[in-house]
Amino acid sequence: MRNYALFLILSAAAFSASAAPPDQADGVATVFEDVYVVNGLGDLVTADPRSTLPDADLFTVSGVNLHLTWGQWSAATGTSAVHCAGGRTRARFDLSGLIPGGVYSIFHVTFNPTSHNPVCSNSGEVATVESFTADASGNARLHAEDAGCLLDAEELRYDVIYHADGNTYGALPDRGDALSGCRNSFGSDALRQFIILQKFP
Repeated sequence: MRNYALFLILSAAAFSASAAPPDQADGVATVFEDVYVVNGLGDLVTADPRSTLPDADLFTVSGVNLHLTWGQWSAATGTSAVHCAGGRTRARFDLSGLIPGGVYSIFHVTFNPTSHNPVCSNSGEVATVESFTADASGNARLHAEDAGCLLDAEELRYDVIYHADGNTYGALPDRGDALSGCRNSFGSDALRQFIILQKFP
């Protein structure tokens, strides 16, 4: 079962008035599996969107305090518009509610066909925007390009990843993939804050 609770700057002219209208995202979902809270027994457990209070402090899987609350984490959202032309996928992202000054990256994932990272083939996340920094208000506006038409896949999503330690790894989403033989470290240094369900069957 797929885990769902789990962008080369272009001119805006890339979205030509003469082309088909860009595909708008089907939805946005907060990722809770990568952040942890302390429960009533003092144990570190995965945040639960049904019961975690907005003022609950968040931690990494190893117990490092992120100095963020669940309310701050779950406030992040975004819109996207995707267009295929000339054998390329062009995307525009408007993101808000990010961690002010936070370092982020965006990776895409497709199913049918399933995407494979060219460096770590066991990973489905492929870099669309390797890194960017949210502004002082927690906003970011980006244009990006990928090879091929990602909209040809049955399903396309974009993972918006917060890098808690401020480090990014280019084509790879996290330190574990980069330094530990393609074993991801989501929940430790790289935290998927939300996903944009661009095309969802």
